[in-house]
This record gives sequence, C-alpha cells and structure tokens, in this order.
Amino acid sequence: MSEPKGRFTVRLNSKLGLSRAYRVYLDNAAAYFIKIGGHTGFARAIGAQFGAAGRAMAENYERKEAAKRAELAARFDQEHPPVLLTRDKDNFSLPYVGVQSVVVAPSSFWGAFLGGDGPHVGRLMLKKRDGKDLRLVFENLTEMKAAVESLPRLLPGRVDLKVRWDDRKQEYVKAG
Repeated sequence: MSEPKGRFTVRLNSKLGLSRAYRVYLDNAAAYFIKIGGHTGFARAIGAQFGAAGRAMAENYERKEAAKRAELAARFDQEHPPVLLTRDKDNFSLPYVGVQSVVVAPSSFWGAFLGGDGPHVGRLMLKKRDGKDLRLVFENLTEMKAAVESLPRLLPGRVDLKVRWDDRKQEYVKAG
C-alpha cells in the first residue's frame, strides 16, 4: 500500500455508552479503523460522581489518555494500515464499495449531553450498504478538518458536508 490518502482520529460510541478511539487511514479502496484507545468516557462518568475534585481528577486522567492516544497514533502512522488490522480484535476495514453515504455534521448539544457523545467538535455518520450505521465524533478541529478535506475526494458523490468553516468563530458551523 502507498502512503494513506488521508488520516484522522475519531471516537466510536456504542449503544452501551462505552466508546473507543480509532485512527482512521484512508487509501484508494478502503478505510482502516485502528483502535488507539478504549472507553474514553469512563473517567468523565466516574468523575461526575465526586463533584469538583472528581471532575479535576477525570480531566487529568483524560489529558494523559489523550497524550497516549496521540503517541500511539504517531507510531501507527509509520506503519501500513493492513498490517495494523491484526493487532487488535476491534480493528476493522471498510471497503468503499460497502459505503452508501457519509455525513459530516457539526457538533450536537443534545448528542453531547443526552446522547452519550461527550464533548466533541463534529460528527461523522457512515451509512453502510448492509443497512448498518457507524456514528463517530471528532474530538478536535484538526482531525475534523482532515476528514472534511479527504473524504469527498475518495468518495465522490457520497459525502454530504453539513458543515462549513467559520473564520470568525474558528470552528465548523452548520452549512446553509
């Protein structure tokens, strides 16, 4: 495989409220989802039980975990994604022929607090041809920008960008 055509990090939320962080590598034929962290909302949930001190401890834990995820992503960026697939049972690939549509949307207030998405700057929703959906979130603007720039090139006609960059706010906002 040649150099990936795009890469970014997202969080996949499960219906059970647990989530996993994935580094996504895009090539000409498939997207590779490589797990770089798990249960990213766990500390936040526990910290909420113990007031201000619990929140402070949870934030400290999450900062350390984010640094570990960034370090792991940087290390994985040096390897070929198909090789990385075998390293964890939660890694998977998604051939583009199996993707019906992709939506990139701005962050959702209700999703963040009531839907279990946690803090995020945007959402990525992939509808697969088998009828199943993947609901992912971006935790920072750099990762969202990488997806916004690379996905339309690799999946022409199947990506609906419901966001636009707002120079004044320095963030993605709802398009239209």
